[in-house]
Amino acid sequence: MDICFTKHHRPGVWQSLHDLYRFTDAIGVVDKTVADPLLGKAVVTPKRCYAHVLLLAISNPYRLAQKEMADAHEVMRAWALYCDLSMAGGENDFDVAQDQDRGPGYSADERQAAGAQRVAFSAARAQQYLERELSLTSISPGPLGFGLKGGPKSALGQDLIRRLCSAWRPQFDRNHSRLSAGHELETLIGLHAIHFHLAGQLDFENFVRELRGPGISLSERDKTASWAQGSGEGSRALPTRAQVLDQSLGGYRLQWGAESGAKARIGELVGLASPEEDDAAAREWMVGVIRWLRFTLDGQVDAGVELLARQAEPAALRISEAGSSFKTPVRAIELEPLHPGNGGLSFLAPSIGERSFVRMEVSMRPERYSETREPRVSVIADIDLLENTGAYLRVAAKAKTAENSTT
Repeated sequence: MDICFTKHHRPGVWQSLHDLYRFTDAIGVVDKTVADPLLGKAVVTPKRCYAHVLLLAISNPYRLAQKEMADAHEVMRAWALYCDLSMAGGENDFDVAQDQDRGPGYSADERQAAGAQRVAFSAARAQQYLERELSLTSISPGPLGFGLKGGPKSALGQDLIRRLCSAWRPQFDRNHSRLSAGHELETLIGLHAIHFHLAGQLDFENFVRELRGPGISLSERDKTASWAQGSGEGSRALPTRAQVLDQSLGGYRLQWGAESGAKARIGELVGLASPEEDDAAAREWMVGVIRWLRFTLDGQVDAGVELLARQAEPAALRISEAGSSFKTPVRAIELEPLHPGNGGLSFLAPSIGERSFVRMEVSMRPERYSETREPRVSVIADIDLLENTGAYLRVAAKAKTAENSTT
């Protein structure tokens, strides 16, 4: 059963899974144990294998990176022992239509009521088991190991375990109601491209020279953005048009056409702007992050984008590790809080040096209507790490610790 599960299954795969489970149940072997030689002779049953597939399906695989999905697939063999299948079902169970070629729905908006031929699937006991395991290791942030008796063990990070458990509800609670849409937005993918356009289509080397003069040098990594490698400094990060499928105060559900060639990944930053502004350099860019992806068979890409800021500015950031001077500048983006009173300013930067730096220096252009043309330079000595996705860091000054100086 396990090898049949994919995000985009072939026609008939889910129906075959349902039929196989119903057949083993009908002949009375659904709970018959057998040693699986592919799993080190771990003991499995048809019911546990079926529950394993259903558990992964309700975990919203659209939100998982490829490695996360592979790791989750391994540990869920053990978690399936704590899942239940019944004909009655309860309010918090998942309806699985066994007479249709579909699963329980990979996300809340895909879930539908089942007909007469159905089975109810519950992950409640699995969630309780994992909550106990997490509470026992609350002082240790490391990964937890799981495995079937007689088989190999696999480890999973605690943050990922919590994310998976949060998806095991028939309906998600939304912080904001969603509205249907249909309009288009210009999009930029990646911190480099967003910074380039926020800076008025100015490359980072010239942006730093504008702020601080020629005295501060760049590393080779930051002289050329990833999208310009091998193409020279004249290359440009071009916006890509996307359709807005629906939206809320907290974000957008976007769709890129197959012809767009959009290359997105979970946890990547996205710039968003109205295409109505004729002057591309004058566009006001919002900044968001991709939280889930769905690839269709015809090449389209659907994405759930959480909005981080409706207003953003380009910046240059230098970090200082313990006992050292400031290093070479890297691209950074200042984010205005989405709502007044919802925290202060935060900064996006490449995911480097997050473990040891103790201070950071942020350089920005002067305020738009300021009488002085001197750059704004802030030294932040007490840093709060808000998020680290591997693609970027989001950091902020802890309360009352930012000291601003103008140079």
